[in-house]
Amino acid sequence: MTKAFKCGITFLLLGTLSLAVLGQFKKLGSHKPPSKGATVVAGQFPVPGVFYYHFIQVGQPLLMKNVLNETGYTAFQKWTDDYLRTKYGDERVEIERGKKEDRNGKALELKLSKFLDIYKDSNLYMVHTVPDSMKEEVLVPPSLQCGGFQDNLQDAVLWFSSGGTKSVLHYDTVDNINCLLDGEKKLVLIDKKYKRMVEEHGWVEDGGYSEVDVDSVDPGMFPGVYNAAWYQINMQKGDCVYIPYKWYHHVYSPPGRNLAVNLWFSHLWWFNQTDCNDHSSTENKPLSHFTMASPNSQLRSEFLSNFGGSKGVSQKFFIMKSGCKSEEDAVKLWEMLNTNNDRQLTWEEFYSFDIDEAVQKVPQCFNVEIEGEEVEENQNEDYEDDIQKGDIIDEEGTVENLNEEGKVEDQVKTAKRDNIDEEEMVENQDKVGKGDNIDENGSKSRIKNVEIKDTPFETNGNLDTESVGDSVHKVTDNGEINVDIISNGIFADDGIETEVLISEKSEETVLTAVNDDLNTDKNMDTDREDSTHDKRKLEHDEF
Repeated sequence: MTKAFKCGITFLLLGTLSLAVLGQFKKLGSHKPPSKGATVVAGQFPVPGVFYYHFIQVGQPLLMKNVLNETGYTAFQKWTDDYLRTKYGDERVEIERGKKEDRNGKALELKLSKFLDIYKDSNLYMVHTVPDSMKEEVLVPPSLQCGGFQDNLQDAVLWFSSGGTKSVLHYDTVDNINCLLDGEKKLVLIDKKYKRMVEEHGWVEDGGYSEVDVDSVDPGMFPGVYNAAWYQINMQKGDCVYIPYKWYHHVYSPPGRNLAVNLWFSHLWWFNQTDCNDHSSTENKPLSHFTMASPNSQLRSEFLSNFGGSKGVSQKFFIMKSGCKSEEDAVKLWEMLNTNNDRQLTWEEFYSFDIDEAVQKVPQCFNVEIEGEEVEENQNEDYEDDIQKGDIIDEEGTVENLNEEGKVEDQVKTAKRDNIDEEEMVENQDKVGKGDNIDENGSKSRIKNVEIKDTPFETNGNLDTESVGDSVHKVTDNGEINVDIISNGIFADDGIETEVLISEKSEETVLTAVNDDLNTDKNMDTDREDSTHDKRKLEHDEF
């Protein structure tokens, strides 16, 4: 065999291999079939106890179908462009200069009325904290109105564009409920247990995101992202979705008017059942009725991750696990928290101490450096917003074609993208079982009339226990239940079908979610993450 022939064969093989690899460069979400669909409920938000024990504590996403329409969500009913322009047009809002997220990008500031004039024909994306004037029409669902959720709300953010937006693959160090007022959203979610796979290549720790190109996933450069099992959730107008904290996710909004609002809240390590004893409201309440928590409450959540799963904490264990720089600081903090001067700290004490005072007195326990009374220089500048309807916004967000009096300085400010890195949640040793419920008196009882089963992709809504065998799980007081089906719905996206069965029985809503099992990946990361406890600001990522 001649040398030239060998070289020819080599180049042919390399070329074939290159074409094969290039064929795999697909968008995130189409690179491989999804492994699982999220649990779905229809027409209502779950009560706080069920929401905590079945979704927050165990870290499971939840899609709530058509809840905005069914529960009378004010912004969903009223927020047309004309209404927003008339009532809130003078509000100044922060605008990102591109629809494909760039963590190093800059933002500009305009009046809402100007944004409404130009957004349909521009590459602009409004990402802005809900102004005080608009909080009466943005509602907090009953799921977050007691149990500790209401004291840990961190931010409420508006996301507004003409569609076509794409986030990076990232995680948030807070829990999140996002509600879609208009348009569609397609979500790719990856469980945080796949941390090692997702973060093995191209992970940016300072910001909590992957450098993978969401438009073209390279299996050679990002094998972990490519191979990790993932969830698929497709949102429609009127839906809300819960995204668990530290779950990796990418969000794509197809073209068309797209308006959403999300609520970020610090992750709870304990649910205050007593707080919900007298709370029986099933109505949404205006955001204006709630106060956003101190940013330091996020430091509390990070600190308490050291004790997740503990029923009570002794002084010795507290000193060992607190993360304080010195034993002296740990003892000082113990004395601040131990209000009844006994030998053990309870979760009531963990959530009742003044976190702002604690950060001031023992900052090293929260890895915070206090720099005296120096006031941080305000980096926010005033922005001119005299942009006319005929102006051109290019892909870089530069304003051109202004009239003689409408020259606008290209004043920008860096988007705040920092995360507060936390340890992963440790499974609570005292967690309520999957069939447990919290009644309106705060008592724990078994959830009646709930059935979860695995099913093939094709289903007609009939629950044939023989056809699914051991994969049918019926949970009642005596282990048996007959579900009366009043209505059912199949939500199918690219081969993933999730069935929801609703029935009223004994004044309880029967929810049956049908999901296929997610095989445990042999590379699953079950290690606890190292906590850096960096003091950072809550990021404004898409979700």
